[in-house]
Amino acid sequence: MNLISLLSEEQQLTLFREVFYDNHLIRLIQVMPFVMKLSTDHDALKQRFSNKILKQAVDEDWEDFEESIAFLPETIRKRIVSRLARLDDVNKRFIVYTYLSDLSEEGRDQLVDRSLSDQNALMNIEAVKAIAYVSQDKQEQFFLKAFEHDPAIVHQYGYYFLSTLPEDRRLELEQRCGLSQELSAEQSRELTDLALSTPLYRVAPDAFFRTNFYKTGSRTTLLGAREIDKQTNPERSLKARVIVRHIPYFAYQIWRNAFENSDFWKQEGFDHVPIEPIIRVQSDKMAPSDVAVFSRVLGPSVHMWLANTSLFQKEIGEQMEHITASLKKMGISHGHLHDDNFCLAFYKQVDGSVDLSRPPLVYAIDFDQAKSIKDNI
Repeated sequence: MNLISLLSEEQQLTLFREVFYDNHLIRLIQVMPFVMKLSTDHDALKQRFSNKILKQAVDEDWEDFEESIAFLPETIRKRIVSRLARLDDVNKRFIVYTYLSDLSEEGRDQLVDRSLSDQNALMNIEAVKAIAYVSQDKQEQFFLKAFEHDPAIVHQYGYYFLSTLPEDRRLELEQRCGLSQELSAEQSRELTDLALSTPLYRVAPDAFFRTNFYKTGSRTTLLGAREIDKQTNPERSLKARVIVRHIPYFAYQIWRNAFENSDFWKQEGFDHVPIEPIIRVQSDKMAPSDVAVFSRVLGPSVHMWLANTSLFQKEIGEQMEHITASLKKMGISHGHLHDDNFCLAFYKQVDGSVDLSRPPLVYAIDFDQAKSIKDNI
């Protein structure tokens, strides 16, 4: 697409007309920034493009539409987001949460209020996470409405809003909704076990050293520790385990760039590289266009941890938001950065046991769908 700027205006107009009549929404969006750079003599064409993109965005379903919206001129993007927010189609309204800043404050209030009543857990979750961005006088009302609708979702995702409050107000709401937690000895033991667990192993038969497991996206292989280690030293078993992600080479390049750029992460204020660690890479015998990336297994996913406890939810949420913003700043679209694709690594005490007095470190994992935002246009 960068080559468009090298074409003469006449050549650009020919291309734009072909794209216009091709009726492919993503291509329309991709060329729109260049259409907007045309002289004022072509304002009619700009308007036709704008109207067509708006109509197709509302009326049709397109793969990669959510990411492509980001490259539209702001005025057009805001029109689309505003229209999508008012639709009955849950899937299209879901997209709006990626572009909340393009909605007016009133629009955000209406979207979140409606989503809190949806009979759709994903919409409920996004609404709870977005409460911090509605009108200040409606925030507490929406938070309590969410808690009444589904307390479990508030327990797991309420920290997105609570972390923005002054401490006294946060503690008051936590106590009111039963979110604060003092650990008993039994809870401490359970959380220690959870801190040493990983969701990958739930589908791996204990008797096998190597096993493929099911996940959305790419093929992944889990290499396990020997059975004797599992019985005598479960923590060593976790450390010894390695997964092999079979992913497209271009996705591996993006993952590697994120992992190896330690200077960037230091500048962003991290004291560790919050990216799934790469051990080594080799060609994939089963898929010539893919590579096999060996990576160290981390601890439980954020989803697994917060489904069991609210301990450290504020600190975990802050790290997740920081990682997400930093990846975007780096020019990387992860592709599916949900709570199952953030994992935790806990500090250890002198005796090697898990330290539950300190918040864990958060890592972004599973870069099989990663794309370079800069390369999309």
